[in-house]
Amino acid sequence: MDLSKFSIKQIEEMFAEGSNLEDLVDACRQDSRTACSRLVRRFERLEAEKQRLWGMYQYERDAWEDGLDYVAGVDEAGRGPLAGPVSVAAVILPQTFLLPKINDSKKLSAKVRNELYDEIMAKAVDVHQVFID
Repeated sequence: MDLSKFSIKQIEEMFAEGSNLEDLVDACRQDSRTACSRLVRRFERLEAEKQRLWGMYQYERDAWEDGLDYVAGVDEAGRGPLAGPVSVAAVILPQTFLLPKINDSKKLSAKVRNELYDEIMAKAVDVHQVFID
């Protein structure tokens, strides 16, 4: 595939379409434009993030393969049941939902947690939160 006749914007659109990505990445590696190299690095980072997320969903995938349609992820925050208030949440996400940056809440900055919260709440199948004093 010769990309010399395409603008960088057109190449970005080709990445967004998602078809023939392997050929597109190979062609970008052959292209001398710096922007093409950046596009390849961005694509590789996104693919690595998808693989990380795919690994995080192993338990869910196993449950879905066993015929379960809804699987809730559960997390807690607080000092524990003996030392003070605890917040517990269960969230059911769509099976096709991969949200970049999602991780154990303790590994995320407050800013990223807030950003993810908004998107999770908007796209979750169901959410249940409990606050225990």
